[in-house]
Amino acid sequence: MKWIAVIVVAALGFIAAWFIKPTGTKTVETVKTITVPGDSIPYPVPVPVPVAYDSIIYKDSLVYAAVDTAAILRRYFTKYFYEDTIRDSTFLAILREVVTENRIVDRRLDVQNLRPQAITYATTVINSEPRLFIGPAISYDGSIGLGGSVMYLKANNAYQVTGDISNRSITATWLHSIKWQR
Repeated sequence: MKWIAVIVVAALGFIAAWFIKPTGTKTVETVKTITVPGDSIPYPVPVPVPVAYDSIIYKDSLVYAAVDTAAILRRYFTKYFYEDTIRDSTFLAILREVVTENRIVDRRLDVQNLRPQAITYATTVINSEPRLFIGPAISYDGSIGLGGSVMYLKANNAYQVTGDISNRSITATWLHSIKWQR
């Protein structure tokens, strides 16, 4: 008779555990968008400097004019600085070049983004809802014990009550989760 009661209690525990649906976790997603203004300072962009050609084609022509050789040489060796600015409502580009001896010896490009940028942060938080578990319990302490067990899980704590019908005992348990360091 005692074994029949134990089997009935165990069967009822399995049936209850099978049909009672456990609660799950709830996911909360937070989306935050902030707008960052454009760049406040232009930043340089590397630009290659062109290499002058070695082969130059000369055309022979006769020109009779007064020539100031010193002025021509002065203009040839003088460094000329050029600056071009391209401006738009969302963009600014400044091109700086240095020309001497009939070639570009230095080139610098600075750009600045004037358009505000939107940055979106998505944060997902998984909140664990309180959960209730129910099921059969089997124990052995010199004799076989059968009963039922109820566990309540909330956040980082678990509370459990186990009843053993065959040995006529009740056990209460409290568990706390720990985090392992790797």
